[in-house]
Amino acid sequence: MNKTFRFALIAVLCCGGLMAQVSPTMPAPNRNITGSSPHRPPGDHPESTAGNIEGFVYWDVQKVSHVPANSCSGMSITVSVGSSSGGPLTAYTPLGTLSNNFTYLGQVREFLTGGKIAVYDVCGYAYDKVPVGPVMQVKLTVTQPTAFSAGAKPQFEILGPISIINAQCNMLPRISSPTSSDLVAHWGSCQNMAYDVNFTIVHPGAQVARTPSTPGNVLLGANSGTSASPLLKDPGQGGAPMLSGAPNQGMLTNGPGAMQSPAANGGMQQNRAPVAPAKPQPLPPRSAAPRGDRTALKPIKLAPPKALRKTINPRLAEQNAGIIAILQRQRNAAQQETAAMKLDTRSIASVRGPAATTLQGGTRVQNFGPETAQSEGKLSSGMVHAAPNSIVLMCASDPTPKIFRLSGGESQGILTPEAKYNLYTITGCGFGPSDPGNSAYIYGVNGFKVNFNIDFWSDNGITVHLDPWLAGVFDQDNVTLVVAPTGKQPFNKSGYKFYAARGMPGPDGNDQDVALAYDSMPNASVSLFDASPVLAGYDRVPPNGTSQFPSFSFQGTPVAGWVFRYAYGHIETYSGLNGTDCFINDIGYPKTFPVPAPCVSYFGDSPPIGSDTWDFSKLAPGFVISAYDLYYEDPDPNQVCGSWDDYTKNSGLLLNWDFNLTAPTQITVTWPLYWCKDTELPPSGRINEQKQSVYGLAVWVLGPRCINPWTGQKDQNCMNTVKQTLS
Repeated sequence: MNKTFRFALIAVLCCGGLMAQVSPTMPAPNRNITGSSPHRPPGDHPESTAGNIEGFVYWDVQKVSHVPANSCSGMSITVSVGSSSGGPLTAYTPLGTLSNNFTYLGQVREFLTGGKIAVYDVCGYAYDKVPVGPVMQVKLTVTQPTAFSAGAKPQFEILGPISIINAQCNMLPRISSPTSSDLVAHWGSCQNMAYDVNFTIVHPGAQVARTPSTPGNVLLGANSGTSASPLLKDPGQGGAPMLSGAPNQGMLTNGPGAMQSPAANGGMQQNRAPVAPAKPQPLPPRSAAPRGDRTALKPIKLAPPKALRKTINPRLAEQNAGIIAILQRQRNAAQQETAAMKLDTRSIASVRGPAATTLQGGTRVQNFGPETAQSEGKLSSGMVHAAPNSIVLMCASDPTPKIFRLSGGESQGILTPEAKYNLYTITGCGFGPSDPGNSAYIYGVNGFKVNFNIDFWSDNGITVHLDPWLAGVFDQDNVTLVVAPTGKQPFNKSGYKFYAARGMPGPDGNDQDVALAYDSMPNASVSLFDASPVLAGYDRVPPNGTSQFPSFSFQGTPVAGWVFRYAYGHIETYSGLNGTDCFINDIGYPKTFPVPAPCVSYFGDSPPIGSDTWDFSKLAPGFVISAYDLYYEDPDPNQVCGSWDDYTKNSGLLLNWDFNLTAPTQITVTWPLYWCKDTELPPSGRINEQKQSVYGLAVWVLGPRCINPWTGQKDQNCMNTVKQTLS
C-alpha cells in the first residue's frame, strides 16, 4: 500500500474514519532499540521521567561512508530542556549525552525520477526519561571524525524546539524497518513520545535549496543542481498522480513513482529558530496496520454506517415484460389443452390409439442426438391454432410424425423452469402410445440440452414440465424442441427460446434478487472523481471485516465496494520554513511560486466535488440492476479535528449524500466532504484542516440463477442449494 495513503487512512482512523483491517489486542511494546534502556546519565532531575525521544540518523551511501560499515559508532545524542525567565530567549539545560543508544537498522532504498535509486544507511536512536510539556532541543554530535568519510557532518546539528504534548493517536509510529518517507517525515508527538526527530549526515557543501522549478520539498545538492534526496514530488511537476488510473484493492498504487513523504518537512521544521517556541500539533501516525512492536490505543467512538435508502430500479418491471406476458399466455393455454387432452371425449386420447396415460416419476431420456431428429412438418396458420379434435382429424389424413405447436402456438414459444409458468403442452402427430421409454427435450448452442419431465403422453398430445431447480444456465435463442417416442426416430421443431429462472427462489414463490459480492466488482468499473488534493481510493471490504472501532461494523452491510476520501493539511504561520508555509497530505507548497492553487482551494473550503461513476455494463448476459443502496459514515464534523490548544474551530458539510441510476447500467454517487478547521494558540498559530468522506455502495441484481453476475461461471454450491430447496 502506498505510503501516503497509509498516512491518510490512519489519519481517518484517528479522527473519525474507518479501517477495514482487524486490530488485534497487542501488549505494550518494548520500545528500546538498543537492547538496553537508553537511560540518561546520573544527575537527571527525578521529576522528568515520563517521555521518550526517538528518531533516525541516515546518510546517502553514495556520498557518505561509515567506518566500519553497518555500524552506528562515533555519534552521540544530547537532549536539553528549555526554560524561560521572562526574557526574549529560552535557556536550555542539557540532561546528558548518550552514545550507546544507537542501533543499525540496515539500508533504505528510494526510487527517484529517471529510474535512479538512492540508498541510505540508517541508524535508530532512543532517549528516554525526558520531560513532557517543556520545549527541548536535541543535538547530534559526530564524536569520532574518522567514523565517517572526511568532513561529513549533520546537516542540522541541533533540532528544536521539540515538546511532548501527550497527544492521542491511533497507534505508535514506526521504530524499526523504516521507509524513505519515515526518514524525511515531520517530527510529531504521540502519547508520551516525540518521534521522527531525524538527522541527516551530509557531505561537505550539501545544503537545503529551493528552485522555482521544484515547488515541492526537494533537497538539492549545492554543486549538482539536481535532486539528491528522495523528497516528496509535486504531482504538478511530473510526479505520480494522487490516485492510480484504476482503483485497486489497497486504494492507491504502490511502487516506483508513487507519492512519498516530504523531506523538507522534517528538515525545515527542525531548522526553526528557538526564540519562538511552537506548540506543534502532531501529524497523524503513518503506519498502515498494527505491528508487533506497536500498541493499539483505545478507539474513538463512532456510529455504525447509515443506510441512505434502498431504491428499486423503476424500470425493472419493463426489462422482461414482453417475455413474462408470453409465458403467462402459454401457461393459460397449456392448462386448457391439458384439460382437453384428459377429459374431453372428443380429445386426442379418446379418438385414436390406446388410451393415454398420465405418467408418474421423473424424466425418461432416449439416447437421440439432434442430428437424428426429423424436421417438423409444414403447417398452415389454421392448423397451428386448430383445436385438439381438429388435430386428430388432420393427423388421420397425414400421419407423418410432426410437432404442430407448443402451449397454444405462440409465434415465439418460450420455455422456462420458473414455477409460475412451468407447464407446457406439445401437440402434433405420430407421438405414439404412452411408454416409459418416451422422452422429450430441448437443445441449443454450446452444449445446451435440457430434458423434460413427462406428465401425460398420447399420440397427439403431451404435457411436460422442466425441473424446477434447473439453474446454472443462460438464456438461449433458437432452441430446438425434440419429441422422441420409443422405437421411432425423433422429430423436432425449432425457433423457440429458453428463459432461465432468475435470482434465488423466495418463500412466496417470487424470485429474490442477489447482492453483488464485495470481491466481485471489477476495479476498472469504478471511476472516482478527482478532488485533489483530497485523496480517494476504492477498496473491497469483506462482509465479516472488522473495524478498529467497535462501534463501526461492516457486518450486515451488503456492500460491493467502499470508497474512502481523506486529506489533512496545515498552514504554518510562523517564519523559518524556507518559503514553504502550506502542507497538504505531507506535501509542502511554497508561499509565492508557483501560485499556491492547491492551498487556496483546500483551505478556502472549496475543493472540487463531483460524482463517482459505478459502471455495470460488463455484467454477464441477462443480468439487470434490481435495487441499490448507499451506506455511509456520518461523523460529527466538529469532531474530526482539534489540537490540544486550539482556540478557534469551524466545521461543516460540503454538499449532501445522493445516488441515482443515471443509465440502465450506471449508478452515480454524489458525496459530501466533512470538514473541520482549527487554529492553535500563539505563538504557533498554526491552522489545521481535515476533510473526509466514506461510503459503500450496495447493488442487487436479477439474472440467470446460480450464475456469477460478473464472470458468467455457474455456481455449483448455489445449484445444490436450489435443488435441495425445490426438490
